[in-house]
Amino acid sequence: MITLLLGDNIYKRRQEIARLLKNFSDQDIEQYDGETLSADEFINLTRGLSLFSQNRAIVIRGLAQNTVAWEKVPDIIGNNDTHLHVILVEENVDKRTKTYSLLRKNKSVIDCTQPTENEALKWLKHEGLEHDFARLLIDRIGLDQMRLWYALEKIHLLDEVSSSSIQHIIDDEPEAKIFAVIDAVIQKKAEKVRELLKNVQALEDPHRFFGLFVSQFFNLVVMSVADKSSQEVAKDMTVHPYALKKIHHHAEQLAKKDIRRMIQIVARADINIKSGSEPWKVIEAMLLELSI
Repeated sequence: MITLLLGDNIYKRRQEIARLLKNFSDQDIEQYDGETLSADEFINLTRGLSLFSQNRAIVIRGLAQNTVAWEKVPDIIGNNDTHLHVILVEENVDKRTKTYSLLRKNKSVIDCTQPTENEALKWLKHEGLEHDFARLLIDRIGLDQMRLWYALEKIHLLDEVSSSSIQHIIDDEPEAKIFAVIDAVIQKKAEKVRELLKNVQALEDPHRFFGLFVSQFFNLVVMSVADKSSQEVAKDMTVHPYALKKIHHHAEQLAKKDIRRMIQIVARADINIKSGSEPWKVIEAMLLELSI
């Protein structure tokens, strides 16, 4: 038996792996990095026998990045060994390949993409969170189910759940800090930018912060110049629509001349950081210049 877990939803992938492996003991489970396996090694793995048990579960991550080995998957799809379960874990695959086509035809693909807004609300409610609080969590964090789950774990530890207590948890999220900074930049609130940056510096790695900022800034620029809806842009960019929905109102406020200037500022900051300049100083100068 073979199963492909496909998608960027880490939470769901973990849940599905746990479900598929629940009838296997630890000694029956083998895990491999698919990118490093040769085609012969992959085939031999699926033909080997366990020294301890009749049942075997083989979890292979990233095999789709290994073209030669990925092309060998059809060789084992017809394997009727009921004692063997091969679980392939992939964030994305080339859906034009024979391997993917056969897996899908055999109904061996489990969708592990992020939930829709309604699905996330339903799931959070099932996990014991009231609708208004679930809405607040999604509005500020987005639809990444793993991040929602981490926040949910913190919420369950609270003595009393309220909007302010949830907001405090959300404010600790790196992405939430990025969106707050972008809000302040677009609104030209330089003092607010300084205040937010001061709080961030004590907790965040500057290179990670800059990377997250550039990622959202890129989304902002694309939304500003694209003559399409956020749903259409998200599909073209393979970005979840919710990520663009959160910055859509900012994109509408930017003129093309502002966009050109902002791109030049961010590009210059990127060069300076890569050239060895002190990153927080570069980031502060960039954000303040963007706020003018």
